[in-house]
Amino acid sequence: MVSKCANPACSNRFLFLHEGKLFRLDRAANHLTPDPDFHEHGPQVEFFWLCDHCAADMTVVLRKDEVVVVQPFRPIQRVAS
Repeated sequence: MVSKCANPACSNRFLFLHEGKLFRLDRAANHLTPDPDFHEHGPQVEFFWLCDHCAADMTVVLRKDEVVVVQPFRPIQRVAS
């Protein structure tokens, strides 16, 4: 059950779906995606939420060792023309 922001440094509480960004982790499928649909969840599904403030600069990532972490967005690398 999601109760607060997934960022350990943030104490914002989850109150409304329209605030922040919700992520769905399906451990059986071994992937993490933003979840626009909230139906058909199996027992291997976990949800992570970032508040508006944290979601502006961060994302939730599933590492290869299956640990879920919050990290800043990677900077956009621009190709010189």
